[in-house]
Amino acid sequence: MSFEPASPISIVVCDQCRGAGCDACDHLGVYALKDDQPIGFKLPDFIDLKARRFLKNIFIIKRITLISVMALILILAYYALGR
Repeated sequence: MSFEPASPISIVVCDQCRGAGCDACDHLGVYALKDDQPIGFKLPDFIDLKARRFLKNIFIIKRITLISVMALILILAYYALGR
């Protein structure tokens, strides 16, 4: 018995609607390409891409703020204890 190697499947997000669904992508938004043939599928309703993007931006802002405050505290402690 011989097995065929798995062909790679690449996930493509529509450039025009960024995954929301438009006329150019037949309201799919996200589709797969396997051997240059499109495979259409829809994301589940419980995945809200706009909310995920917003929460990701909030996470990045919080992380940058935390690192900035930590660096400021370290610099102030270095100068306070060093002199």
